[in-house]
Amino acid sequence: MNQGKYVIAVMLLIGVVAAGISLWHHSNVSRLALEYWGQNRAKQILRAPEVIAVRFPSGSSTDQQTEERDASNSRGLVNIRQALVQDAAYDWQSVQPAGDEVWQYALRFEGDDPTVIVLLSFSDGRICWQGADRSIALDDASARVLRAFVEEQFADE
Repeated sequence: MNQGKYVIAVMLLIGVVAAGISLWHHSNVSRLALEYWGQNRAKQILRAPEVIAVRFPSGSSTDQQTEERDASNSRGLVNIRQALVQDAAYDWQSVQPAGDEVWQYALRFEGDDPTVIVLLSFSDGRICWQGADRSIALDDASARVLRAFVEEQFADE
């Protein structure tokens, strides 16, 4: 075998190892979030063609009249989608039963798969999907970014 074939073989081996490391890394940064959201909800959050920002009246429940804005083409949506399915966005030590939160906003992810509604309580610093039996505390930085994103959707008022 000549030297060129060795170089090609080594480059191929480096590529395979790098791909393996990348797969391992990505599965670890989202493991807990994927367990919480479930595979289908996570997929819908990442790929839904329509994203609707919802604002609930102050101190109301999720079944009252709401304001809605199409956020499908909003600046920062790709980052919001990624953050929602990454472990670092949450405080996993603060999982608690859902039910007592006052939800101010929601993001509704619509497409071919069943709709996923992500409920956001910035006063409680919590998040959950509609129908979940538990909510999770948002990490402070994630809460700030999510709040800025949803409030920006209603800034034209």
